[in-house]
Amino acid sequence: MVTAELSILAIYALMVALTWGVQSLAGMRDAGLGWMVSARDEPREFGRFHGRAKRAADNSLAALAYFAPAVLALQGMDRTGGETLLAAQVFLAARVLYLPLYLAGVPWLRSIAWLVGLLACGSLYLAVLE
Repeated sequence: MVTAELSILAIYALMVALTWGVQSLAGMRDAGLGWMVSARDEPREFGRFHGRAKRAADNSLAALAYFAPAVLALQGMDRTGGETLLAAQVFLAARVLYLPLYLAGVPWLRSIAWLVGLLACGSLYLAVLE
């Protein structure tokens, strides 16, 4: 059975893939399509936006790595719904806010969104341990 938490996990995984797309497009803009499809033996300089996109993509992948096990454990334990659904929704909302804030270079709000997502994920792990 696909729970809402599992659907949120799938949505977030797609969002992570989207961040890779943003990073790739920024790379194409900075280095050109020819370099992007090459073996990339010669390093290139990238602009600030590409750097932010890479860091946001790396952080999003790390967030997926700590979010997915909690959701999958709760799914396997048949302990979803209620508080776990709320935590997963808060996690997703925080991560949806985090990405454009990071890409735009907004420091404090970005960090708050990151922290809210981390705390929401932490509450999922607490639910696993109950």
